[in-house]
Amino acid sequence: MAAIARAPDESLPRQLGSVAGAKAAYRLFDCGAVTREAVMDPHLAQCRTAAARHRVVLMVHDNTTLDFSAHRRLPRRWPGRRRDRVPGAQLPGRAALGRDAGPGPSDDLGAAAQGCERQTRESAVWAEMVTTIGRPPAGSIFVSVANRGADVFEPLESVRETGWDAVVRAAQDRRLVTGGGSLTALRTARAIGAATDLTRQGEAVVCVAWRELELLPPRNSPASRVPIQIWGVRVWNDTLEWLLLTTRPVETLDQALEITAWYARRWTVEEFKAWKTGCRAEQRQLAEADRLVLLPGALAIVAVRLLGLRDAARCEGAAPADVPETTIRILAAKFQQPAKCFTTDRDFLRGIARLGGFLARKSDGEPG
Repeated sequence: MAAIARAPDESLPRQLGSVAGAKAAYRLFDCGAVTREAVMDPHLAQCRTAAARHRVVLMVHDNTTLDFSAHRRLPRRWPGRRRDRVPGAQLPGRAALGRDAGPGPSDDLGAAAQGCERQTRESAVWAEMVTTIGRPPAGSIFVSVANRGADVFEPLESVRETGWDAVVRAAQDRRLVTGGGSLTALRTARAIGAATDLTRQGEAVVCVAWRELELLPPRNSPASRVPIQIWGVRVWNDTLEWLLLTTRPVETLDQALEITAWYARRWTVEEFKAWKTGCRAEQRQLAEADRLVLLPGALAIVAVRLLGLRDAARCEGAAPADVPETTIRILAAKFQQPAKCFTTDRDFLRGIARLGGFLARKSDGEPG
């Protein structure tokens, strides 16, 4: 069978319960009708439909690279890497996760886009992700939220042309129409207010400053490019500093804090990388390049579902698990326990986590 690697994947029989189950999974990935588009498109459409029901949707972006160096049957530098990179099969990718901008933990809408591409210009990749998702529906605002890697002039142009807004962590001291650099201008801005802001480490008291900026295009840009008017927001204390660029107008402290709250939610896309780490994507032994391109799409849907289960368990752990009854029975049979042991959000999540090695002892806390 073409999609089975020479070295067997020892984890798949363990996860699927038998060697026969593992072979069935390989046959699925080897079926010509099972393409990345066939797997992902229904989920992407569902996410975008859900996004249309919200006034503000954060499209949080990130990039990652899968390393399939151990897959000897793949082209040595598939799908194309620079010569100074580590030899092996590399799969660069981008993802955008839709989130309702309102309060509450259970507001992930799913994967809005995912790309697996050859290495290309960083500026083009971020802009293409926005273009792929497309214009927001009437009554909705899409906000591209990204880290320092997206501090590029071209994506800022792209969000304007597509009817989006953007919140980007600043990394480059970009030239201003008024002279000087953007980072320098933000750091010299006078603190206008103070607030308690939520960071990954918890709540922190921070100073807040903002100012309007007009960025010049890069020096090697075509003459047709014009400056971009944006707003910069600086949030800082003795141990923290965020320098954010946004296309949203910022004229009050509440507006500045809204921008920082949106950026704080970008961490969700880091947790979304469960499709790479928790699902052990790099350890899969699919040997053909087109099957490996399909794999991240399938695992992305699994990761979205896991994030939803985790958030539901943390918010209302005693609520009935929103999963098919058959799934609960399968999980109960796996652990040879009564089905009633897995009927709530918390118990079902802990059961799923046990499949991945979580011991579920009283001292272990909750699965991440």
